[in-house]
Amino acid sequence: MRFRAVISNTAGLAAASARVTAALPAADWRQDLINLSYEGTPETGTDRYGQAYARLGSGSIAPGGSVTVGWTTQARLWALKVRVPDSRLVDPATADATLRGHFLSASFPYLAMSSPTVTNFAAAVGVSPANFVNFGRGLRDQVFQALSYNLDSVWDDAATVLQRGSGSCSEYSFVTSAAWRLNGYPTRFVGASTGGSALESGAPDDTYHRWIEIYAPGIGWVPMDCNHNDSGSVTPFSNELVFGVNSRKLIVLKGGCEDGDWLGHGYTWNYNATSGSVDVDGAYEWSWR
Repeated sequence: MRFRAVISNTAGLAAASARVTAALPAADWRQDLINLSYEGTPETGTDRYGQAYARLGSGSIAPGGSVTVGWTTQARLWALKVRVPDSRLVDPATADATLRGHFLSASFPYLAMSSPTVTNFAAAVGVSPANFVNFGRGLRDQVFQALSYNLDSVWDDAATVLQRGSGSCSEYSFVTSAAWRLNGYPTRFVGASTGGSALESGAPDDTYHRWIEIYAPGIGWVPMDCNHNDSGSVTPFSNELVFGVNSRKLIVLKGGCEDGDWLGHGYTWNYNATSGSVDVDGAYEWSWR
C-alpha cells in the first residue's frame, strides 16, 4: 500500500513549497506492517495519544513543477468479529478515571452532546446500558432507523445528522459515539483506508472509512462499525455483525482519539502551503498479493 501526495506549484512565476502531514499506520491486532518507507525526508512524531505521524516537506518547487511525497508499506490484514456473551453485564463507571477523562468528554464538537436532539436520542434506546450487547444492538437498530447512508464533502454534527436523517460513515459514528458516551461508555474513533473491489482494479482510495471503539470494563476496547449492513427499511436488522470490523480490506491509519496535535479532527492527511500557492492531490493506492 502506498500513500502519495503530488504537490504542484500553481504560483505563476514564483517558487512554492508545502508540507504534507499524514497519519502513519501501526501494527496492532488488526494488521501487521512490513518495511514502512518514505518518499521525501520525513519529520516523524507522536501525539499525546500515541498516534504516529509524518510531516513531509516538498522543498522549493519551480513554477509549473511538482514533487511527490508519501509513504509505502506492506501489510497483512485480518477481518475480525468480537464475540461478547449476550448475558455479560458491564458497569462503565468502573473504567479508569484517566481513560474516562479522555474518552467521555463532551468537548468534541461533532458529538453535540448537549443538544436535546442528541440527548433525547441517547435516552430512547430502551435497553439498560448495563447489558452491553443488547444495548449495542438496540442502539445500532435505532441509528439504522433514524439514518440512511449518504456521502458528501462535509461533516455535520450529530444533532444536524439526526435532524437530516442521513450521513456518512463519520456522521453515523458521531451519532453512535455520542449515544454511547451519554450512557456512560468511553468511545474513540478509528480511521482507515479501504481496499475494496474498485481498488483491486487499480483505482486509488480517496473516500476512506471511519468507525468507533467502545470501552467496556473487563472486556476492553470493542470495535463497532456504525453503518455496516444498514439495510434501510428492512427490519429486523441483522445481528450478524454488531461488534467487529467485517473486512480485511481496511488498513487503520489513525486510532484512539478524535482530535490530536497533528491532524486535528481528520484521520488521513492534510497539507499547508509554506510559500507561494500549491495544489495537492493525495490518495492511497493498494495492490494485492
